[in-house]
Amino acid sequence: MLVVYYPKERIHFMDTQRTKIVATIGPASDTADVFGAMVDAGLDVARINFSHGTHASNGAAMAMIRSVARDKEANIAVLADLQGPRVRTVVEKPVQLMDGMIVALLGVGPDDDVHARLTQTEVPAIGLDQPDVVAALAEGHHVFIEDGLKQLRVVDVRGDGIVLAEVMAGGEVANHKGVNLPDTDVPLPALTPKDEEDLAFILTQDVDFIALSFVRTAADVEDLRARIADAITEPTERPRIVVKIERPEAIAHLAQIVQATDAVMVARGDLATETGQEQVTLLQKDIITTALRHMTPVIVATQMLASMEKSPRPTRAEIADVTNAVIDHTDATMLSGESANGNYPVEAVATMHAIIAQTERSPYDDVHELLPTDITTDAVALARSTCRHARSVGAQVIVCTTVDGQLPRALSHFRPMQRIVALASSRRVCQQLALVWGVEAYYDKKALAYDAQQLLARTQHIVGRKNIIVAQ
Repeated sequence: MLVVYYPKERIHFMDTQRTKIVATIGPASDTADVFGAMVDAGLDVARINFSHGTHASNGAAMAMIRSVARDKEANIAVLADLQGPRVRTVVEKPVQLMDGMIVALLGVGPDDDVHARLTQTEVPAIGLDQPDVVAALAEGHHVFIEDGLKQLRVVDVRGDGIVLAEVMAGGEVANHKGVNLPDTDVPLPALTPKDEEDLAFILTQDVDFIALSFVRTAADVEDLRARIADAITEPTERPRIVVKIERPEAIAHLAQIVQATDAVMVARGDLATETGQEQVTLLQKDIITTALRHMTPVIVATQMLASMEKSPRPTRAEIADVTNAVIDHTDATMLSGESANGNYPVEAVATMHAIIAQTERSPYDDVHELLPTDITTDAVALARSTCRHARSVGAQVIVCTTVDGQLPRALSHFRPMQRIVALASSRRVCQQLALVWGVEAYYDKKALAYDAQQLLARTQHIVGRKNIIVAQ
């Protein structure tokens, strides 16, 4: 049913930000005052990176986020990001690598004597915290450390569990730095023992999304979904899954992964290291296009405003990066180190908000024809007809009620000029809609009981306008 309040005049652009902002919470932003200022600056989703911190510290951060959101009556989602099969360096003190030198790579397990392991070779040694990975290395394989800032090439695989590598690009290697192995079939499961412990904790917390790192196939997603379903019986209360596209295998199985998941993150740091930095922008566009066709929300992440870790202003290239992601119709852009460890976390959110808002006011972000989709459901059909009708009459607001978020997500897919207001009868679903482009979600436990006139009255109270279309 469509109930239309016709406007007195047509509108030409919207006055609200549609692309959402995800920000990582860390030492620079884990206090109520700073986080509250970030919310005021335009934050929609708070990311907790389980590669760092403890269950106690991460739990405290999530509790703080919820407290601030309640105080500000802000609809904020919480995204818990699992570390995944990440390989990290193990050194007792920083190792200085010089181009051309030979170093030893060896596995250091959690129960090993680190000093004994690292001093058993005649050349400087770098430990890897996943011993099985060392056995998978072969001559000619590349080893990238810290997003490829330091690069090694395997030159000899010894029979004693030690691999020798030549330094191709040197620098200082510190402890616990990320390691990428683009040529190696890493023999690690999608969920490591650490991830399983973290997941068990996360599922006891008030979390809206769980991010799965280094996904290879749709089976990785299905395994996580089964674990979530076993722990939480009510479907609308389950965290939704965000897959991080980082590995070449994920690109090879992209369509199947996107169909299996609830949201996608273009994790450009590891993606660039694993596939080649010259490809990452084109891959970003491919991933966004695939996600849009499957009506799957997509986040563009990594170094979007990286210079703002140290500077109060971004570079022109960073401004262009955010702008182009918005023009490509991403659902959200993400801050990592800028908000977690940087000197200007609030300014970074405010800057991203300003870039997004300016881009969305421009004609370059316009959708002149409804975006295509491969999905055919009743919700999609209703959303498509509603968006077309709203465009034809120049309405200002589309409003809907939802129990599971399907209809507002379908409306969002078509990127209408109108504001999308969703009243959700589940608080979890309401918070999850904070990630979805253009959706302003409000929790209302009576939402499903409203008739059209009551819904219009409720929406007018929220938006202060009368030219509203109800999708019902």
